[in-house]
Amino acid sequence: MAKRRTADRGRSAVLEILATTTLLVAGSSGFVLGEATLGATPALASGGGPVAYVVNYESNSVTPIDVATNTAGTPITVGTNPRRIAITPNGATAYVTNLESNNVTPIDIATDTPETPIPVGTEPVGIAITPNGATAYVANDGDNSVTPIDLATNTTEPPIPVGANPQAIAITPNGATAYVASTVDNSVTPIDIATNTPGTPIAVGSGPIGIAITPDGATAYVTDGTGTTVTPIDIATGTPGTPITVGSEPHTIAITPDGTEAYVANFGSNSVTPIELATNTPGTPIPVGNGARGLAITPDGTTAYVTNYYDGTVTPIDIATNTAETPITVGSEPNEVAITPDEGPQAQLSVTPAPVGSPSSFDASASVAGSSPVTSYNWNFGDGNVATTDSATTTHTYSSAGSFTATVTETDSVGTSTSQVFTGQTVSRNGSAAAQDSDTFNIVACSAGVSCTASVSGGGQSSSATGTSTAASSMAMSQAADSLDCGKKDDYQTQVSTLQESSTFSSSEDISVTVVKSDEKTANGIKVCYQPVTSGATKPKFLKRCSSAVAAPCVDSITESGGSVTAIFEVLPGDPRFWVGGNELGLKSFSPTSGPVGTTVKITGASLGSVTAVEFGGTEVANTNVSVIKSGKSLTVTVPAGAQSGAVRVVGDGSVFTSELPFTVT
Repeated sequence: MAKRRTADRGRSAVLEILATTTLLVAGSSGFVLGEATLGATPALASGGGPVAYVVNYESNSVTPIDVATNTAGTPITVGTNPRRIAITPNGATAYVTNLESNNVTPIDIATDTPETPIPVGTEPVGIAITPNGATAYVANDGDNSVTPIDLATNTTEPPIPVGANPQAIAITPNGATAYVASTVDNSVTPIDIATNTPGTPIAVGSGPIGIAITPDGATAYVTDGTGTTVTPIDIATGTPGTPITVGSEPHTIAITPDGTEAYVANFGSNSVTPIELATNTPGTPIPVGNGARGLAITPDGTTAYVTNYYDGTVTPIDIATNTAETPITVGSEPNEVAITPDEGPQAQLSVTPAPVGSPSSFDASASVAGSSPVTSYNWNFGDGNVATTDSATTTHTYSSAGSFTATVTETDSVGTSTSQVFTGQTVSRNGSAAAQDSDTFNIVACSAGVSCTASVSGGGQSSSATGTSTAASSMAMSQAADSLDCGKKDDYQTQVSTLQESSTFSSSEDISVTVVKSDEKTANGIKVCYQPVTSGATKPKFLKRCSSAVAAPCVDSITESGGSVTAIFEVLPGDPRFWVGGNELGLKSFSPTSGPVGTTVKITGASLGSVTAVEFGGTEVANTNVSVIKSGKSLTVTVPAGAQSGAVRVVGDGSVFTSELPFTVT
């Protein structure tokens, strides 16, 4: 059952609620609110931080670097003269082009184990993976082609002809077009990915060898490898813009996840040039090692990693200050580098609805973190109100009754949320729609003339009471006495009626109520015990008698007859510690929503563990066709013969749960 949160302690005109229920229990009993359980699942462990994978050309290996500590790990053996690398969006596999082996080596990132090489064209160099992770595109320098690889099967598709000596490839963030830089032709060839058809080449500078695309998909930036410039290309028109002057022999270019800056590794001048992309203005070059060649930027945009080909090292650059840090030793002649994506969160929203005027609770603590912890929760309550918190829980009070859909959108510490960030070869932030979750529920008004429901259960016995709030009555609870301790003296006889299940309330204002019967210690022999369950207090209190100076919750009267104690106590109208509105709140959803007789339907909700009946449009399902799963939070049923279109009703635990939407019998 979803956790309940804070209850409304605000004072208002007290409309008391009348409900009488008799409960005979051996042992303690619990006063259970008929709440909705909306999609909560156990939290899973989050993943680790990013890892940079460095391709060592002369060592025939790939060196992983723990980005958190800048520590190099054990080299992974691949093919002969590996050149470039790209990583799948889910961070599961890296693919390395091997120039002299004419193949691509997959690496299982979970174990850093090389897998069976995939034959491609002659002298493969550049590689890029589509944003959906379906296909890798490999530029084959030796035969002027691009080989697509189906990553579901690691099998190749027919090669695509491009310009002479293709070296680099980048794919647009929408996955529609691949751009291939051909060094001899001084051009970039677009490929329509839907048809794998090459388009008209676009002329750029001298010896293009690196390419990256802005996260918005507007501009491709191409390094002119035998010159000193970077050429921007307007992707909408396929038109090259004014070249940007950088260092000598610019090789690889990478763009920050926020799309504001590009960093260019200048092989000939042993430096990295930052470019302000809003104006295409180059900044002050940053000195690094000898033969700056490959470059990649961490998903959080804080650090660039540059390979120094002749030094056998990788230099981290602090992007905030554009200063080089201590080089990291890797293999011989490190060529290129790729960094694992930041995997986005998977939101799970659980809503505990409360009546109008009382705070409903919203709980996303069952969400699954990806690579990084969730740090921001954006709430849309469905009534025009929104909020942003750094906590996985919040409350909101609805001012009117109705059906509402609440949504939470989560963002992790890196900035990954519902969308991807992709700049050409490897996804940087692998966000998705899973970072958002919604639930629909009803808010009812517990006021004069409107029925509300409370359930009492425990000790194997259960019953429910339905009453209508009026201006002149209070809530009554009648149950047998029992010998349990209320934290007072041993001669007290107590009957526990706890206002929650095993999942405790979070607010210090939430209470448990115990009817206490004493043989001699009180004037009338009976009292009601008040226990703030999460306030840190260990000593219970007793509810005071209602008066002009004592507001709800308070006791109107306590009587005993035939061994049964009846306590009449006042509560605020709609107080969610005592009442929930509408019997449909226990039923979250069912799927499918239509089908013929005999269809298997899954029902999810709250308190479904002791179901006594299920109906479709008034036709009951035989007990033999009901299967309860997931600890009473879900069950499967078969649509019975004779069923008519209409609401789904579930009877159990002393309550009747009715769906808001109908099941349609086809």
